[in-house]
Amino acid sequence: MCATESTTRLWASELPLGLGTWRLGEDPRRRLAEIEALRDGLDLGYRLIDTAEFYGQGEAERMVGEAIRDVPDEVWVITKVWPSAADPAAVEARIRASLKRLGREWIDTVLLHWPSRAWSNPAVFERLATLQRQGVVRSVGVSNYPLAWFVTARSQAAAAGLELSAHQVPYSLKDRRVESRLLPYHRQHGDWVLAWGALGQGRLPLRPALLELARRLEVTPHQLALRWLVGRGGVTALVRSTRRDHLRQNWQALRLPLSEPEAALLEQAYPPRGELKLAIPPWPTAFRLIEGGYRWWLRRR
Repeated sequence: MCATESTTRLWASELPLGLGTWRLGEDPRRRLAEIEALRDGLDLGYRLIDTAEFYGQGEAERMVGEAIRDVPDEVWVITKVWPSAADPAAVEARIRASLKRLGREWIDTVLLHWPSRAWSNPAVFERLATLQRQGVVRSVGVSNYPLAWFVTARSQAAAAGLELSAHQVPYSLKDRRVESRLLPYHRQHGDWVLAWGALGQGRLPLRPALLELARRLEVTPHQLALRWLVGRGGVTALVRSTRRDHLRQNWQALRLPLSEPEAALLEQAYPPRGELKLAIPPWPTAFRLIEGGYRWWLRRR
């Protein structure tokens, strides 16, 4: 299936909130509890799970596969390819390995995890287009790309007959850098925007405007911040928790009333600063070093 503007808008409207899996699969002692948390999310109504081959070095994907085993066709699964895969054959091998760990016949959305010079090779997008035609992946996107990088990637993908229909970026009330140029661009093109760190990665500053409005609406500050984000239009927020009560609170945030003047008060209290830029040097060597260090850390646990 090739994604279109109408389908990407549909994804964001039907899947406004998804489960993230970063830091899952790192500790075998927490494995069962983390799988149960994913199942709790599905019970509450979540129908999107975001993961990556990097998370737990494949273990998070295995856990997702176990969590959705009984409802595989009811959950939209996103996974990401780590940029140490520097050529088309390596990218395909990584995707097929993810497919096996997830225990599925296809992956709904595959993202290129971070910008990499190696992925400027048109052959990478040609291989992804082939995998899409074969039904291995349903849609393709990228993650953490500054605007200029995304525009270049979109052009290269289009030349290969592939549409980049999704972009996962850091976005929250605390971090509004994407509003500078990226978000207007994606709205213009009908792209699906996935917001990681939707609650500031647990470090959302609780400013007076947020606290007062949350008190008045009788909700938690984090519910209010999440409701603001999913109300941005075309944005799916990704949240992570292993506590059922937090998962429920996050899901309930979708139904909170929030007027335009109230949203404006929050935006005034948390103004955007700067724009999204490269966070990691875009070379395969840098990503191999990060991957090696993460593997070492996992073995030491």
